[in-house]
Amino acid sequence: MPKKYKPILSVAAIKLRCNKSTPAKDGIICEWLDQHTKRSYQAKKSKSKGNALEYHIRDRLRELGYNCERSAGESKKLDNAKVDIIDLDGRLPISIQAKNYANTPNYFGIREDCPIKDKPFVLCWKKNTLTTNNTIFMVDEDFFYKLLDSYTKQNNI
Repeated sequence: MPKKYKPILSVAAIKLRCNKSTPAKDGIICEWLDQHTKRSYQAKKSKSKGNALEYHIRDRLRELGYNCERSAGESKKLDNAKVDIIDLDGRLPISIQAKNYANTPNYFGIREDCPIKDKPFVLCWKKNTLTTNNTIFMVDEDFFYKLLDSYTKQNNI
């Protein structure tokens, strides 16, 4: 009976090393055998980051009392319309698209692709870095001034 050997690296460790440009401390260098596998792995990684951001936004909105869900699980039509978060009660006054990118997303292009024009369009961008406070919301100028006016009146400023 052949002797079983314990692998030096796990499959997960090999995948992680394939995506890094610098060799590990032990000197073992891993590369993807083909571009298709590399793109497939990177796409899965990007999708999971985007989903995590959508869940984060949904959870924060729920804390504020909105009955929100990710549109990917509720409405394919809304998800295709560049709306990632929906309010099941219809109280949320904005359309939200979430992006987890290293570079600034094209706000105007994404907004133009959204056919829903009855609510202000808001783009949530999480910059893909190691810092913790790296998420912003991009809004139109008119909506910004409405928010500022509402905040000022509410706080008697």
